[in-house]
Amino acid sequence: MFLNRVNSHFILCLFSILSACLTSVETQAYDQKNSWQEYKNKDNIHIRFNQATHTKLLEVNACLKTEGSPHQALQFLTSPDKIQQWLDNVEHVTPIELITPSRSIMSTTIKGMWPVKPRQAFVYSDIYVENSGTIIITQTDAGKRFTADKGYIRIILQHATWTIKPIENNAITICYNVSADPQGKIPSWLANRVALSSMHKTLKNVQRQFPASNAQ
Repeated sequence: MFLNRVNSHFILCLFSILSACLTSVETQAYDQKNSWQEYKNKDNIHIRFNQATHTKLLEVNACLKTEGSPHQALQFLTSPDKIQQWLDNVEHVTPIELITPSRSIMSTTIKGMWPVKPRQAFVYSDIYVENSGTIIITQTDAGKRFTADKGYIRIILQHATWTIKPIENNAITICYNVSADPQGKIPSWLANRVALSSMHKTLKNVQRQFPASNAQ
C-alpha cells in the first residue's frame, strides 16, 4: 500500500567548484576519475570501485543494461516486496515514513554470516525525474534518531544514487553509486570484499528478475 501511493506519483513528479588554482583542480579531478578500478565487466554488468575519501572503505559504481522503461525500473527498485527478492543477503525491508509522494524513509536489515554480524540501515530516499526521462533516486542516511534493533549493528550510509536512464530500443541503464560504513569491528578489507561481491550478486538478481516482473 505504501509503495502504491508513492509509485502512483513518481511519473509526475551531488558539483562544480571554481578556484584560482584551476589547473590544480582539473588535475585532481582527472586523477580521481582515472583511479576507478574494474571489478566485473561481463554480461551487460559493469562494476567499478574507488577508495572513498578519508577512509579505507570503497565507493562502488555498478551499471546494468536491460530492457524496460525507467518507470517500470523505478517501481521494481522501490517496492519493498521486490527489494527483498533482488537485494543480496537481505532479511527485511520495512517502510517507516512517507514524507511526500517522492520522499520516504525505509529500514533494511541485512543477514549476518560469521564473522560478520547482522546490520541495519535507515535510508532517506528522494526521487525526481529529469526532462530527458532519466529518473534519479538519491539516498542518504536517515539520521541519528534511528537506532539499530537489538542484535544489529547500524550501517551509516555516506551517499548513494540510483540513475535509471532510457536509451535506444526500449532499453535502459540502471546504475548505482554507493559508499557506506558498516560500522562495528569488521576489517576494511573484509567489508570491501563483501561490498563488491554483494553488489555483483544484487545486479545479477535485478538482471534476472526485472524483465520477468514486466511480463506479469
